[in-house]
Amino acid sequence: IIVNENKNFLEGEINMIDYIISKSTNTPINKVNELLKVNLKTNADFNLLNQIGERLPVLKELKLTNSILQSIEDLGTNFKNLVILNIDNCGIKDISGICVMMNLRELSAKNNKISDLFELDSLSEMQYLMLESNQISDLENITFLSGMEKLEYLNLVQNPISSLNNYKKKIEEYLPNLKNLDTEYKQNIVINNPLLSSVFGKSQNSDDNSLNNKELSLIHISEPTRPIIR
Repeated sequence: IIVNENKNFLEGEINMIDYIISKSTNTPINKVNELLKVNLKTNADFNLLNQIGERLPVLKELKLTNSILQSIEDLGTNFKNLVILNIDNCGIKDISGICVMMNLRELSAKNNKISDLFELDSLSEMQYLMLESNQISDLENITFLSGMEKLEYLNLVQNPISSLNNYKKKIEEYLPNLKNLDTEYKQNIVINNPLLSSVFGKSQNSDDNSLNNKELSLIHISEPTRPIIR
């Protein structure tokens, strides 16, 4: 555990967010801004998450499984280049703010408290949408997905909506190009961090290489000036 109390260090030439990410992912500090994929677990506030997004300008995949987030807005506006977002089991009630992530092609938001899909209507690049075990009950929510002309996979099992009599009919009406509904999903979009394999000389397909999926643990950090690296 590294606890930094040196204010001068925090205000020096090294950006503290870069330092945290570098140490947690075994990435050279001058290469942090090239990371394409990061696993993050946090209950940090909006300010810190927004700063992390600022330091990861080309990030394509962000996994936040088991974090504590009230809404997508907690992520700020700096994750605009994301292609894959995983927010499973984060306690999310509100997806407001997701409209800034216009490049999203895969969204997994299982085991949350989401009831309204209104802001998903602008995500025209979406292909795979996993919303199992939420609180979606109104069939009108399906209309908000109609703009997803590229959507191939949708899962709404264990939502009240999936037990309604005309559920599948509504899906067919608004999502005529859908190929798979409520089936088991196998990830089709794979994003690797090429710089990690080049820096450390390891294949990202090897079983013993955890760099590509290294978890950046920021649990219980609420102030960037008092980071704890685990």
